[in-house]
Amino acid sequence: MATVIDAAELAEGDVYRSFSGLRVLEADAYQVTAIRTVNYGAAYQIVEAVNLRTGLAATIHLRTDVAVAKLEPITHGDAEDAIGDLAEGQSLTIVRAGGRFWA
Repeated sequence: MATVIDAAELAEGDVYRSFSGLRVLEADAYQVTAIRTVNYGAAYQIVEAVNLRTGLAATIHLRTDVAVAKLEPITHGDAEDAIGDLAEGQSLTIVRAGGRFWA
C-alpha cells in the first residue's frame, strides 16, 4: 500500500498522489516519467509525469520536502483482501494503470 515519502525521494517510474496531513488525498495519481532538482532559493523537484486517469502529460513543481504518497503495485488478490478488510465508512482508492493495480 501507499508509503509517505518526501518528493526528493521520487524516481522515474514511481506512481504517486498528493498527501496532506494524515491522509492520502483523493486526487489523481501520476506516474513519473522524468525528474530533476532545481534550486530557486529552495530546492524543488521538477516532475514530468503522466496523469493516470486522463493520460495527459503534466509538469509538476514540488518542494523537495513536500510529502507525497508513493503507491505500490498490488495483486488482484491484495485488492480483494483490502476491500474485505475495510471498516464501516472507510474507503480505499485503487488505480489501474499499465495492466497493474496501484494502492
